[in-house]
Amino acid sequence: MEIPEIQQRIAQGEDICFDLYVMDGEAQQIVHSLVQGIINKYERQDLEEMIYSSLKELIINGVKANLKHFLFKAKNINDTDEEHGIGFDDLKRLLDENELERFKEVAAMEGLSVRVTVIHSQERLMFLIENNTPMTRYERRRVREKFDSALQYDNIFEYYLGNADDTEGSGLGITMIVLMLKGVGIDPHAFSINVHGKNTTVAKIHLPLR
Repeated sequence: MEIPEIQQRIAQGEDICFDLYVMDGEAQQIVHSLVQGIINKYERQDLEEMIYSSLKELIINGVKANLKHFLFKAKNINDTDEEHGIGFDDLKRLLDENELERFKEVAAMEGLSVRVTVIHSQERLMFLIENNTPMTRYERRRVREKFDSALQYDNIFEYYLGNADDTEGSGLGITMIVLMLKGVGIDPHAFSINVHGKNTTVAKIHLPLR
């Protein structure tokens, strides 16, 4: 979906839905335009940073999940191997910006997309970030641990102080989303990540406007 169409749909109050394969410069422009259109329509500039940062993080997580699924399937890495860290060195290498550009072509051919859906009205904003690879048992446990850990803090500074050895680790994005929601006075349980069926992971942020 092109930026003019996104802006037109926002102006007309229509839902928005589009697919991305990587979070490159073009994708960031699309997401930024989407957020600008939404916050301007509903005059909620106070939510801009939280919405944009959260969407960007969730899209990147979706891309990483698709890439990991593709890599681990090719190398026959299972859930038990994953829990022991097998395969992650290869994954980190492929997450390099230059490698991601090549993955964009592979993802399109393999149908490994990240779908962004926005449902909006005067009463609420709902953002759905969906990727067509399910979370593994290990990933579900890590998400729950990070979410529960983030609930113990009021801001990112407190989190850094309490987790100095883990601030570069995986899952920090989930922590930041929870704390950003707290920062704008929204219940962090407005954010959730769930597996739907056998092949889909959906992250949802539901923001009441009234």
